[in-house]
Amino acid sequence: MAWARALYTRATTGPTYPADDGDRREIRLFGVELPIRASTTLLLVTLVFVLDYSRAFIPSEIQALGRDVAAKSVSGPGTRDPVRARSARGHRAALS
Repeated sequence: MAWARALYTRATTGPTYPADDGDRREIRLFGVELPIRASTTLLLVTLVFVLDYSRAFIPSEIQALGRDVAAKSVSGPGTRDPVRARSARGHRAALS
């Protein structure tokens, strides 16, 4: 449990160095003063998450595979996977 306490302490405490002038620099936006470095970081991280969710960073060759199980499997489509073959037979038997 010592590792959990150390992780919690590290995640919830601030930096050990004092803030310099760059950290304190602010910009007024719509009447709100925002720290430039922190706001820029949050904006960039949010932008990356949104673009990643829309799959903008994924090459078109990978996107062409789709999102089915065969495209995501390590063995890939067209290879013999006994577990997948058994589940497919069971699924076909349940349908008939």
